[in-house]
Amino acid sequence: MGNMLHKKRNEAVLVYLDIDSYNACAIQRGARLAEALGCAFHVWFSKPTYKDKKQKEQLGFVLSESKKLSMYFEAASFLVSTYYSEKDFRYVFKSIKAELKITQLVFIENIESRWEELSHGSTVNHLMKSHSDLELHAVSDELIFSYEQWDFEKGRTAFIEKNKDNYALSFQETKGIEGIFFKEKAAPLKSGIFISPYEDEVTVYIVHDGIIIRCQHEFCERIKVEGLQ
Repeated sequence: MGNMLHKKRNEAVLVYLDIDSYNACAIQRGARLAEALGCAFHVWFSKPTYKDKKQKEQLGFVLSESKKLSMYFEAASFLVSTYYSEKDFRYVFKSIKAELKITQLVFIENIESRWEELSHGSTVNHLMKSHSDLELHAVSDELIFSYEQWDFEKGRTAFIEKNKDNYALSFQETKGIEGIFFKEKAAPLKSGIFISPYEDEVTVYIVHDGIIIRCQHEFCERIKVEGLQ
């Protein structure tokens, strides 16, 4: 009987997100898994280099929402990296896994085409072969996140502009800082969280009654992919 018992290992959960298979439910699942295991969970958002304005706007919205949800569910860290190839993905993942001692990976189930498997190989198969100590948790991309149960309304595009004495929130397009505003449901009309993603960084602004009262930089960590293009 004693030989059948295994020493309990220290667990750590990583939620992997990208623009092509984004679903807010993955962060929620990661938080619940971490709670069940009694460990921390981390969120890693890996993004492409978009030049098209419409693609950038979509990326900004998804990145901002994933950041806000990571804060809401109290993720231990929020990581952002830019990728140029599959090689980048594997390099950064290996580094994150080693540094954070990841044992559980949560990701959105994304059915890869037969052509992708033939030309590049399945990412999931690669993970299973190269990281056999990792437990994988696939979340259906058809699940719908319940925003009604969230303390914040769904995000909308907004701007921060400089007034005489302070910085204020505006829903009219200006030359100020563009980002996504998440209104706190139980607060005044313009109170909540404003998130502005820029390059590989995400800045969080606390807004009360339309005025910026605090800027938080400590919530974002940047993952560099040095020497890879």
